[in-house]
Amino acid sequence: MQKGPPTPKGFRDINPDTAKKKGGLITKITTILSENGFVPLETPTIEFAQTLKGKYGEEEKLIYKFKDRGGRDLALRYDLTVPLARYVANNPSLQYPFRRYQIGQVFRGENPQAGRYREFTQFDFDTVGTSNIEEDAKVIAAAIKSAKAAGLKTPTMAINDRGNFEGIPPDVIRAIDKIHKIQRKGVEAELKEKGYKTDEIEKYLNGLLNSRPTENFNLLYNILNTT
Repeated sequence: MQKGPPTPKGFRDINPDTAKKKGGLITKITTILSENGFVPLETPTIEFAQTLKGKYGEEEKLIYKFKDRGGRDLALRYDLTVPLARYVANNPSLQYPFRRYQIGQVFRGENPQAGRYREFTQFDFDTVGTSNIEEDAKVIAAAIKSAKAAGLKTPTMAINDRGNFEGIPPDVIRAIDKIHKIQRKGVEAELKEKGYKTDEIEKYLNGLLNSRPTENFNLLYNILNTT
């Protein structure tokens, strides 16, 4: 029987056993990333709301926004990517390529469901400041090594090339990005809700799903196979 105050809906306590396992997992992954030249970065949990506005499309409604005592519009961070972009923009003396990893709590005001919470830990790593495809290969290789270090014996990764999305509306890209989770029917349903006609949806889906590997993708594949 619960005797103390409850936690807000979508938030939870993490017991010592789970916290210990989580910490051990993070240590294994950060070790791999450090060996591959990534450095840690920490950013504030709270950002100015204006910093986060216009970055997430319809998902912006899930951002926790509030005013402080000075009347300033603030928000809890939605992810770790926008804070990274802000950090890079505010630090022009960074040496590139800048490889960073970050672990931190993020917040999303969505409907809680099995395995999904309004507060959770995000583990993010990126390379900034170069278009060298070898850096993309480094990120992919580090991700696969990290998955193996976490205990996955045969991890697989879905890889695409941004060149395949030229001329495709952002709404369509965001929907197709979820195709492995919601399947084609789910993508079609989402796009219909956004006002796309059946023939438009079929054109976009068939074009993307039947696209051939780009030159960059083939180059990336060759780099990974020789690493």
